[in-house]
Amino acid sequence: MKKAWCLIAVLALAACENEPGGGASDGGVQVPDSGTPDAGGPDAGPGDGGQQEGEAGHWRALSVPGVGTLNAVWGSGPRDVWAVGESGFIVHWDGEQWAQETRVPADFTFTLNDVWGSSAQDVWAVGAAGVILHFDGKAWQYVGFPEEPFCTLDICRGSLLALWGSSATDVWAVGRSDEAEGVVSHWDGTRWNHAVHAEVGRFESVWGSSATDVWAGTLTRLLHWNGETWRERATGTSTFSVPLRLWGVAANDVWGVNLAGEISHWDGVRWEEVALEGEDVGPLRAISGTGAGQMWAVGGSGSSRTLLHWEEGMWKQVSLAAGPTLVDLWVLPDGEAWAVGLQGSLLHRVP
Repeated sequence: MKKAWCLIAVLALAACENEPGGGASDGGVQVPDSGTPDAGGPDAGPGDGGQQEGEAGHWRALSVPGVGTLNAVWGSGPRDVWAVGESGFIVHWDGEQWAQETRVPADFTFTLNDVWGSSAQDVWAVGAAGVILHFDGKAWQYVGFPEEPFCTLDICRGSLLALWGSSATDVWAVGRSDEAEGVVSHWDGTRWNHAVHAEVGRFESVWGSSATDVWAGTLTRLLHWNGETWRERATGTSTFSVPLRLWGVAANDVWGVNLAGEISHWDGVRWEEVALEGEDVGPLRAISGTGAGQMWAVGGSGSSRTLLHWEEGMWKQVSLAAGPTLVDLWVLPDGEAWAVGLQGSLLHRVP
């Protein structure tokens, strides 16, 4: 039977973790001396550690040595995948191995919370203190450096937590200000503009289907951008089912997950909670898919990890060995996928 999560518990869990992957918001963890990590040894093995039939057999568990929590993953293709995380870690997959990125600003240690790009030569990363980095195909450089509304004098309590764009000239980032108010930042191809939403404590997620259809979520509310204004939209369910992370394939086909282990769907008219098979799945932290009827959701807590697969019109749990919590997911059109999480852990799906 589905656990009856209360809103207080959800808020408490989010407060304890602070950032999407649980990383320190000030990036205060010392970056270790680097060697070049290889592809990593298995941290759990596929499925339950043996040969698996069905979905579990597609997933292989890896880790990147010397790297802490990875908060987000995105790629332009199977040989160009980026993952970012605590203490300024950026790692890259070239189709053969994961390696720690060295083309970053000197002494960069800000925790990065999300990564997104429009191409291999146009990649963005955002994080603690409102830091914004851009990769042009040659190196990562500062575009946004700690400033208002993320910092007051020398104190920076603000952060950008999520990132999404419809094109190279339409990129959105959301988070919180130094005064614990929601911030929506927008790149128009020339500059970043930051807008404070005083009625929102902090934004947790952003996703859209186009420049005129963008969703931004908090722990308890959903806002929608129609190309001109942001307006709050009812979820159609209790506050427990407000989607915390979003992904979709069209304006009338959007999915969301939250820390209460619930999945919701927007059909263009209303949000409705979707039934899950079996017992409680625990916190869900990311959702993604191919746009061709294949979807996955990941999460977990502590030393447990959760993987759900949309199969035959139903969400089903995939049996995985114990391992660090998964916090983000990226899927290629053919079903190849990467999930990242605590302790530099990764799961790789081979179709």
